[in-house]
Amino acid sequence: MQNPIPPASNKRFSLTENIADGLKTHETSLAIMYNTESVVRGELATARIADNVYQAAKAARITATQAQTDADRNGRKFIVKARDVLKPILGTSWSQAWEQAGFLSRSLAAPPAIAGRMELLKRLQIHLAANPTQENAPLHVTSAVAGTLHTALSDAVSAVNASRGDQQAKKQARDAALAALSKRIRGVIKELSQLIGPNDGRWLEFGLKMPGAVELPGVVGGLEVQGAGAGHLFVRWNGSPRADRYRVRKQVIGTDNEFVDGATVTETNANLNTFPSGARVRVEVSAVNEAGESAPSQAVEALVP
Repeated sequence: MQNPIPPASNKRFSLTENIADGLKTHETSLAIMYNTESVVRGELATARIADNVYQAAKAARITATQAQTDADRNGRKFIVKARDVLKPILGTSWSQAWEQAGFLSRSLAAPPAIAGRMELLKRLQIHLAANPTQENAPLHVTSAVAGTLHTALSDAVSAVNASRGDQQAKKQARDAALAALSKRIRGVIKELSQLIGPNDGRWLEFGLKMPGAVELPGVVGGLEVQGAGAGHLFVRWNGSPRADRYRVRKQVIGTDNEFVDGATVTETNANLNTFPSGARVRVEVSAVNEAGESAPSQAVEALVP
């Protein structure tokens, strides 16, 4: 039985905690030299701190992105309002005059990209400063407002870019710490394998599986049930990994309150009989080996001929 490293960081931390507890109990008696409790707990603490720092960076990026969304929304609203204010002056369709106001794409629509909208805000600021008679103070369409919105959006975009870089740096540090922790776990497993046998129960005290133990068989799949003559049902299924034998259970609907044993076989099929004709029967199969029994397959229902 293998001891794989859990891919999820929280499960990796839990496993390392169990390993450290096992080391606390057995480190001296087993004469563990390299992967000691203090070393393991130190690397666990480092990895947890790195993960917390990374999670904080992720949260900061979300906050920065929301601030950018809000600033962009405000800027877009201003662009639409400024366009409507300028239409009586510059015309209702695009022209060279609109290009001078900052609408560069031969369209009066707000630019589709945030960079384009940020640049348009700046150009509207410049245009309205050069043409103050085109401002509309009651509607807050002024050069000053355009400048404020441009600065807010520019700062928000810069903050998002910074948060992206910071998150990536923190992720790299977290991943490096997790890799070091995984290496340490493998080191513990390797050292233990040199000190205790593969079926020694002390493996379990480290939160690990005994390497020599047999794993449970896999859940049976591909179950089929069909009539096989009066009172008979033929059952077959796909072989299950690590199975030594199979337990077939049956339930006659309306008669049995729960599943009862029907047969135990080493093949991947069984013939169940002595059912009354016309009965409806549910069948399930589980796989068995020396480690125990798998969960039952999905039950299949059939009508007895």
